[in-house]
Amino acid sequence: MAYQDDETSASSSQPNELYEFIGTYNTFRYTSSAKAIISGGQTYLPIAISRNRLKVSNQENDYALEIELPFDNPLMREYAYENSPPTLSLNLYRFHGSNTEDRVLLWSGKVTGFSVQGTTGKLKVPSAFGFVLEGSVPNPRYQGPCNHFLYDERCGVDPVPHSHSATIVSMNGNDIELDTLPFPSNEAAAGLVISASGEARLVISNVGTSVTMSYGFAGVGIGDTVTIRKGCDHSLNGHCKNRFSNGARFGGFPLVPGRNPFTSSLE
Repeated sequence: MAYQDDETSASSSQPNELYEFIGTYNTFRYTSSAKAIISGGQTYLPIAISRNRLKVSNQENDYALEIELPFDNPLMREYAYENSPPTLSLNLYRFHGSNTEDRVLLWSGKVTGFSVQGTTGKLKVPSAFGFVLEGSVPNPRYQGPCNHFLYDERCGVDPVPHSHSATIVSMNGNDIELDTLPFPSNEAAAGLVISASGEARLVISNVGTSVTMSYGFAGVGIGDTVTIRKGCDHSLNGHCKNRFSNGARFGGFPLVPGRNPFTSSLE
């Protein structure tokens, strides 16, 4: 029986769904079935994964698929806790019975959001139209701190002179110890630690050769080489001028009053 007949038949068996996540680092294939399924020459592993109901959307009321899976799943560890999450796309397939090749593509799109509630991780995958609406559009704010991302095209700072490559000698959760680090204390704060594969973590602090990150690495271990970059407080008379000599390209409005979240608390 063809897929469409199965889908509309009252006597059809329970449908199975296949989740294919294709990302910058790795590809993960899961199924909501109780056992592993081979389809399209690929193996889909059974995990506790679910989604909300699909519904028709329109231009006025767009829709996003929401997927739930364990918060400590390898996919979540590798993609959800990045400071700047890498690209991750979803293909959702559905089939009936034992014919795993007679499947249809129910949904396809880019993962645009991650969240964690208790032990449940959640992913947001909008429709193609919704993804366009949520696209990256320049939206500078009239604020004291710089609007640019450090080292991006608008910032213009070359990261190479402000980077240092080192080997990880020990790891403990969010903390890593490097074999060498010539930066003064907290000079890398608000900067990044980047692995050879491109995994990046926000630096919270650095003292000596010890570095505290926002979240531990997923695919990096002792003996691996990482690159650590200096951070910026996004103020004109702070790091922009004094650390990077980049005042001419400052992207903020220094005469606007307000607190700087990089240098003061919000209390």
